[in-house]
Parts: sequence; structure tokens; C-alpha cells
Amino acid sequence: MRIIRLLRGIRSLQKILRMIFHDRVETGVASVGLTLFMLLTLSSISILNCENHADVNIKTAGDAIWWSFATVTTVGY
Repeated sequence: MRIIRLLRGIRSLQKILRMIFHDRVETGVASVGLTLFMLLTLSSISILNCENHADVNIKTAGDAIWWSFATVTTVGY
């Protein structure tokens, strides 16, 4: 059963790679969008975990998302 699952996974990976290399422009835009989303998400979670003291400016998830967005799009002001 494991071999069958592995073969199915390899076929799925081949289909995904074929689709990615077939439409390079569309998948490039999707890759940039996904990378930006992951960057904002991970940096928001990280700053929210780091800023867990009583006297901090970032107290909520909204504050963390705004901090991440401002940091990525500007120089951090």
C-alpha cells in the first residue's frame, strides 16, 4: 500500500510540475502572491510571539499584521 501511495504522490507531483512549467506567467504571479502571503503571515505570527510583555505596542493580531505590512512595503515607519 505504501508503494501505491508513493507512486500516486509522484504522479501528482509530475502533474503539478507540468502545470507550473506550462503557464509560467500565471504561476509566476501566483508564486509571488503566495510568497507575499506567507511572508506576512509568518512575520505577523513571529512578532506577536516576540512581543508578549506588558508594555508593548503590538498587542493584537491586527497590530501584528499591520506591523508586518508596513515593514514589508516601506522601510518600517
